[in-house]
Amino acid sequence: MSPIIPIDRQRIRSQSGSSARGGGIMDKLFVFSLGFREMAADALKVHEVLMVPKLTTMADSPAFIAGVANLRGNIIPVVDTHKKLGVDPSHKGTDRLVVFKIAGAYLGFVVDAVKLQLIEGVIEGSTRKAKPKGNGKLESVDSSVSAELMAHIGDQRIPVFDPETLLTTEELESIATIRKAF
Repeated sequence: MSPIIPIDRQRIRSQSGSSARGGGIMDKLFVFSLGFREMAADALKVHEVLMVPKLTTMADSPAFIAGVANLRGNIIPVVDTHKKLGVDPSHKGTDRLVVFKIAGAYLGFVVDAVKLQLIEGVIEGSTRKAKPKGNGKLESVDSSVSAELMAHIGDQRIPVFDPETLLTTEELESIATIRKAF
């Protein structure tokens, strides 16, 4: 199965990270829809994007795990991002799997739709250095809550999706256990 969006990390790396007016960092952003909201992720963190493959479900897995996918011999646990964040899916039939590399392992997140190009934008917020594992919530999904990181794309402000801070240490351990079961 080939990716829908091939990610050329070398090219992105060479064009990312320059300072922008206002103190933010100019980056290449990957924009996707979750429910009826747009979200952005640092394009360097995205490994690939593809149509959601057949998933194998596992008994006793956390409720937010949709199953596991076998992608070219790699077992990838898949997070049902809607359940994890409490967001209603858009039901447009355009679901995609966004694969990130987290702590040296691949992890997929189901989203509703993706933009088929990388967009230049500015990420502003508290430091972008390594952050502790999250509390299992992404407060920036709720537009009434001030997000820790926001992407500025033209006149739009879009919450930044950072999978490394979304999952708790316990959830990451559960995912590692699932991966080992295969």
